[in-house]
Amino acid sequence: MLLLYSKGMTIRTRNRLFFIFFALACLCAIINGIYLVWGFLQGMVSAPVGAVRTFYLFSKIIPQNFTATIIATSFFAFYVPVVVAFLYFGFEKTQSLEIIYFFAFLIGCLFEVSRLLVPIDSLWRTTSSPLLVIGRIVIAGRVLAPIGLLFASLFSSNDQRQNVERNFVIMVVIAILVGKLFPLNTMKTTTTCTVQWGYTKLFSTLRFCILFVTVLTLFISSYRNNSPEFKNESVGCLSLESGYYFLCAADNYVFLILGSILLTLGTFLYLRAIHSIYLWR
Repeated sequence: MLLLYSKGMTIRTRNRLFFIFFALACLCAIINGIYLVWGFLQGMVSAPVGAVRTFYLFSKIIPQNFTATIIATSFFAFYVPVVVAFLYFGFEKTQSLEIIYFFAFLIGCLFEVSRLLVPIDSLWRTTSSPLLVIGRIVIAGRVLAPIGLLFASLFSSNDQRQNVERNFVIMVVIAILVGKLFPLNTMKTTTTCTVQWGYTKLFSTLRFCILFVTVLTLFISSYRNNSPEFKNESVGCLSLESGYYFLCAADNYVFLILGSILLTLGTFLYLRAIHSIYLWR
């Protein structure tokens, strides 16, 4: 993965890596899906009791729904393989640095699927190691996903091609360190089926700042280039990031619908714009 554009490596090798990730994503979706269905059939799936609302600002306006949380989390399980397949065929001959960083975003999305294990056999009632591991996986994913899009907006020019390996390593190391060291409270579970972490407001603020800087960078780039492709890229990025955040916090049908639509539409606009940009470069 980290040698995608080093000397001797080809687009063919990159595409093989995408294919491997596609297979892993499908396997992950199938295993989690079978386990979840088995849990439902055995009556082992239960919503966390006394869980903390992720968006408490809307807790009195929008009612919480456990089914919406399961559907929103499952959406990531289908979204990642479909998008990876699109990347494999749509960017088969395109040397786009944004795609490498977008790959990090997809890894972060795939990590969300681990939340499906929390309501099975009342794992949320325990303070076990599996629950702790799931919590850290989710945190690492929620760091890696927005940073991936940020790096795509900052380091996608041709003069950054030789730094793609270093930048990818930096993203992964940051995500691992935050996931490993960030404080967790296994005594409390959220309505989105994850462990509550400490410094919640600080973590949310930092993620919002990353989103703001990413979108701002893309809009500035679109203004400088005065091109519809760059404008579509910035709009698409804003849409897919918004959809991603809505789905991560979806414990109700409103966020589920908004997140699904925004993420799907944003992904289409973002990737189509990137493909168009590299056609005339």
